Amino acid sequence: MAIDSEAELLKRDQQIAELLERNQELEQEIKHLKDLLLKKGAAKGSKKPKFKPNYSLDANRPGSKRGKQATGRYPQGQKISQVSLNQSLYPPEVDPQACVAQRQQFAWRIIEGQAQYVCYTLFTQADGKDLPPAPGVRDSRSEYGMEIILTVAFLHYWIGLSLDHVCEVLKFFTKLELSKSQANALLNQLSADWSEEYDTIATLLTQQLAIYIDETGWKVGGRSCYTWAFSSLMHVLFRCGVGRGKAEAQAILGEKFNGIGVTDDYAAYLSLFKEHHCAGRICCVKPSN
Repeated sequence: MAIDSEAELLKRDQQIAELLERNQELEQEIKHLKDLLLKKGAAKGSKKPKFKPNYSLDANRPGSKRGKQATGRYPQGQKISQVSLNQSLYPPEVDPQACVAQRQQFAWRIIEGQAQYVCYTLFTQADGKDLPPAPGVRDSRSEYGMEIILTVAFLHYWIGLSLDHVCEVLKFFTKLELSKSQANALLNQLSADWSEEYDTIATLLTQQLAIYIDETGWKVGGRSCYTWAFSSLMHVLFRCGVGRGKAEAQAILGEKFNGIGVTDDYAAYLSLFKEHHCAGRICCVKPSN
């Protein structure tokens, strides 16, 4: 019994020593990770948040004077001080001498690769109501050119950059100061503008006699992304940054396309069409049920 007890004690002492050694290793690993996080935070320029706007009760009482900057838009005077290019816009086929300035619109544009703040002065006839639109600007309230919106969409959805990195890329190459929230707002605007046109093209495709479909993939880090191409003789529709499942095709065509589908022999296309032709084969037609 004494021998067994002594052996048991030695075994426990060995286990305790191993646990102490493992605990020391974990403490060193935790310290290393903490140091790494601190270095990463310093490299990204992390700062404590500063709350400049006045959110006190008195500042928000009815009738209180609040700066326009609290609403997210800069005062007119501050906008003018940033302007690097002025442009006058007149209604088409109207003598500029017969026009008067009605309002100004400010917008960031990418000109010769660099961000410039443009002031558009909109002119109409004295009794005119329809102001000329600023070319390449989304609407009368937008403060960014379409080239900026499309660049943000391309970098985020196609290349796969985070919005933080998108803003850094734009700042590095064009000197445009764009916040993450502004970039997200631009993407929301683009989605709203294109949703109706996108649905219209998808509807037109489903009414065609024949449709051609293919999909291709690429890697964004460790994530797989796919782009689907749907085309007819008159229309082409791309569905980007999605999966490769059959549901992606059905999102455009519905449960089953009532016509001829021309594709490769990817299994997702099986039973998706009334008639199915596989490109590259002499004959691969699925008769309707």
